[in-house]
Amino acid sequence: MPLTAPWCIGTGVVAAWFGHFAPRTIAASGGVAHMSSAFRVHLLCACSTTLVCVWNHLYTPSEGAQLAMVHKWLGRLAMITSLVGTTLGYVAAWTDVAVPRATAIGLSVVGVLQYWHTVKGYKAIKQAQASVGDERKRLIEIHRASMTNLYYGCCLGPAWFRLPGWLGLIKMGSAPLWAQAAGMLPPFIIMPMALRTSRDKTFF
Repeated sequence: MPLTAPWCIGTGVVAAWFGHFAPRTIAASGGVAHMSSAFRVHLLCACSTTLVCVWNHLYTPSEGAQLAMVHKWLGRLAMITSLVGTTLGYVAAWTDVAVPRATAIGLSVVGVLQYWHTVKGYKAIKQAQASVGDERKRLIEIHRASMTNLYYGCCLGPAWFRLPGWLGLIKMGSAPLWAQAAGMLPPFIIMPMALRTSRDKTFF
């Protein structure tokens, strides 16, 4: 699939998050040794799901048989890591004392959406494999929309919530409600753009 602006934005956010902000945040809080077991597994699953989304949104089944097979198996892996990671994310958000209540609430909303889009997208593509014609196309579009919402809305959700801190608008580590609300705005802008550019095969 041709490069699109939403994919480049999402990949840039992932690179900044995983390569710069997350390691420093983890180090400032005492490192991996101070994480709960639930959060460690959640973090591993969340990173895996996000990286699969980065790959699968660029290399779709239309790129050829080999990439289609890779896309398929990575998608299956991501379905498992998405569900396991979300479940343990709930455990960590509401039991780890270092997580602010506002952050726990915001991430819980994202978690509900992540369950929904993960299951909906998986069911749609499984049904599409047994369908033909217009029904198959309809189900594939449902799958594509669900995976777009999963990536840009849910996987990147924690990053969107942290944007005010990254931009220096609030103190890093704090989580006022207005910042949580502001973190919900980028997905509503980028998700429709991602669906449109994917469908039309355009950059913008």
